Amino acid sequence: MLPNYKYLTRRSVSDALKRMVLYRDKYSCCYCQTAVTFETVHMDHAFPRSRGGLTIFENLRSSCSSCNLAKSDKTELEYRMELAGRANSLSYLAELLGSSLRKGPY
Repeated sequence: MLPNYKYLTRRSVSDALKRMVLYRDKYSCCYCQTAVTFETVHMDHAFPRSRGGLTIFENLRSSCSSCNLAKSDKTELEYRMELAGRANSLSYLAELLGSSLRKGPY
């Protein structure tokens, strides 16, 4: 009996495709710009496989393990918005702390 190929999915990225993505992304994580190597890179799907994303050149991104695991099953846009929100909240907090430190007595 032949297996039902409709439900077989390709989990791994070929070495050739991985090298092309790494070259395009200049051997760095697309999210934090950390340097990655062929051995350490995680191939991230900009549009997650869990949402129907394909393992094709246009949908793959080089990422470090911490960014890829933090991104989880979010789209690239959702994750970048989350990162921007964290950065904005940190800069806002720094502004508040900085302004309260600069204020003199009334």
